[in-house]
Amino acid sequence: MGDQLGLKIEPSSESFTFVDLSERSSGGIIRDLELQIGNALVPIDFHVLDIKLNWNSSLLLGRAFLATVGAVCDMNTNILCLTLINPDIHYDLVRVER
Repeated sequence: MGDQLGLKIEPSSESFTFVDLSERSSGGIIRDLELQIGNALVPIDFHVLDIKLNWNSSLLLGRAFLATVGAVCDMNTNILCLTLINPDIHYDLVRVER
């Protein structure tokens, strides 16, 4: 898919463990892809994972992304704010039950 979109995928040896304890190896990394959030362009590194998704799959935000956009997670109210993008917009967090 990355080749079809004209994206350069670099090899990566990282692996990921998900909430359900399943593990996947990275199929590679796409560096400095510009992601538009509101009016801001944020350079993000994406790992390519070969996983099956359904319509209810969630977006996974890595620590580097959250730090880059100044994320503030209020776990008492279940709200996420990307302060360096727009401090007036708040997103509902999805709780994971274990």
